[in-house]
Amino acid sequence: MGHSLLIIIIIIVLVMVCLGYFVGFSLVLRHWLRALSSGVPVSFAQIIGMRLRGNDPNLIIDAYIQLKHAEESVSPADVESVFIAHKTQATDVDTLVQLVRERKLAQVDNSPAAQSSLNSPINHTVICKFFSENTATQLIIRNETPADIDPITQVTIAAFENHPISQQTEQFVILALRQADALTISFVAELDGQVVGHIAFSPVTISDGTPNWFSLGPISVLPAYQNQGIGTALINAGLYALKLLNAAGCALVGDPHYYHRFGFINPPDLVYPDVPREVFFVLPFTNQIPTGTAIFHPAFNADH
Repeated sequence: MGHSLLIIIIIIVLVMVCLGYFVGFSLVLRHWLRALSSGVPVSFAQIIGMRLRGNDPNLIIDAYIQLKHAEESVSPADVESVFIAHKTQATDVDTLVQLVRERKLAQVDNSPAAQSSLNSPINHTVICKFFSENTATQLIIRNETPADIDPITQVTIAAFENHPISQQTEQFVILALRQADALTISFVAELDGQVVGHIAFSPVTISDGTPNWFSLGPISVLPAYQNQGIGTALINAGLYALKLLNAAGCALVGDPHYYHRFGFINPPDLVYPDVPREVFFVLPFTNQIPTGTAIFHPAFNADH
């Protein structure tokens, strides 16, 4: 009887081990097929590696897909390396995506050219360099300099010339913000020495007294260079710089189909006067979302 019981126990253990391997194999296969159907360039062996390292293939795949939809140049390995470095923080897709973006943008260039931008009126300098997938040239995100003022104006005019809901006053807003010393951040995107994009951030007043909030906009990219990830690069660089300035959050008025990818949401208890709720967005950098009314700088009323 004892011998038979031992054999039964051994058989049960072997069945459980085999079942465990089968379940593990099935999960890996399911992850890989999902990646394959979504166009994620990851091999079956890489999925096995993720599982063996205790990483979550689904989370990594979802974050990669979101980044690719935002036209950002990353690989699944890049996403996994960030996940490994921030396991305690990267508990959801949006957080992991933001951590990947911050790693990409956390590169300060100490070259003479970069340091020359310290002459800019902006109180923070970040220069990011990376290769755009669609341009095959190096895109530089840097602070504006006095020499950029006219190119920024021309880029803004061109970008908004045929915009369906623009009053074509955005260039005047930027000039007024600069004149009022209210351009907290003013980044240009440069390709082959040409300014092809621009983004501005300025202070926002919140009626409940919450400090350190900023507005995003205007943001402009020359029409010939749109849909190539340049706007995305400008936004990510600007948001990263705001965090380094200890900002509490960012607000904007914009396309409801575009800004969700960066983590912006429609706030439940904060409004922007005379603007539909669905086009007013905020991105809090803390756990607190202000309540009441957001008031952008008076320069946003400039029309000449």
